[in-house]
Amino acid sequence: MKRVFLAYLPAVAWAAFVLVVGGLPAVRAPSFFDFPGADKVAHFGLYGVLGALLLVGRHLARSRHPGAWPLLVVAIMAAGDEARQGAVPGRSPEVTDWVTDVLGAGAGFLVAGTLLRSKERGRRDES
Repeated sequence: MKRVFLAYLPAVAWAAFVLVVGGLPAVRAPSFFDFPGADKVAHFGLYGVLGALLLVGRHLARSRHPGAWPLLVVAIMAAGDEARQGAVPGRSPEVTDWVTDVLGAGAGFLVAGTLLRSKERGRRDES
């Protein structure tokens, strides 16, 4: 149980960070991040890291659960975060943000999976 807790701890910490950021009132972005679609890039990146951390956590926990459950958890979390933003000054819930969140998590999940498989293949080749 301790191994599972420690394996997922980085993902849980990152999810908490994402939820805190999602609850902040809108602020002006720095000039280097002030371009059309910048908010979608931020959503994709934040949730991409979360997707990668969830897959790494699943790998470290040696989970045998079906592969898509972390993405379902992220989709539910992102929907809740978007719904909550309706009550945050200067923010509004957007379906496109939710879609971007889920796509970012999926991309992070795929990238981390590819890197982990490559690393495991390298270990087998060395043996």
